[in-house]
Amino acid sequence: MLRKPAKIATDPVAFDAFYRRHVDAVTRFLARRIDDPTWQDRDAD
Repeated sequence: MLRKPAKIATDPVAFDAFYRRHVDAVTRFLARRIDDPTWQDRDAD
């Protein structure tokens, strides 16, 4: 059985809203787990 893709996968407006809602939490998660102070420089690319 194939599942329908989440709206954020096909709708740029929905993705933008999802991203803005969760970007701080994702950034904190990555900062705690990546032992490289320059990771944010590469992440911005």
